[in-house]
Amino acid sequence: MLDANCQCAGTFQDADGDGICDVIDECPNTPGEAGSPCDDGDPCTTGDMLDAACQCTGLFQDADGDGICDALDGCPGITGTVGTP
Repeated sequence: MLDANCQCAGTFQDADGDGICDVIDECPNTPGEAGSPCDDGDPCTTGDMLDAACQCTGLFQDADGDGICDALDGCPGITGTVGTP
């Protein structure tokens, strides 16, 4: 709207505070845009990025394929973990 000095003024709309105006922001409620790095808070994933649905996801890391992620696996290169046969 025009202010008292006839200058156009308004409020910048940026719900997620990422500096991208909501009107052109692919992810208006999540900081960043699709393909941006993020942290999903899961120690079992790496390469976390915002997907096309603006969800932060990463790749599950399990080098030995035993179903226990490498970050929590006592023996990440060997199937099983400490104490298993």
